[in-house]
Amino acid sequence: MTPFEQFIQNFNLSGNVFNFWIFIKILFVIGFALYVAFAAIVIRQVRIMSEVVEGLSVWPLRFFAWIHLGVAVFVLLLSLTIL
Repeated sequence: MTPFEQFIQNFNLSGNVFNFWIFIKILFVIGFALYVAFAAIVIRQVRIMSEVVEGLSVWPLRFFAWIHLGVAVFVLLLSLTIL
């Protein structure tokens, strides 16, 4: 048995109350939730910036900021269903 296989076999905590992989999955979901919060902050920052800067370049930024938020929410919901 290779050292890596021994490590994996010794690291198998599925019979215990604390499951390492459940902990990792929870961390990923928390990370995705924080990313959704970041995407919402980007929406706010783009709105504030568009009040200061005028021109034709404002609407594409708003559009992509909303797309970014939508994708972030989609990834969060996907992670909740898959993980």
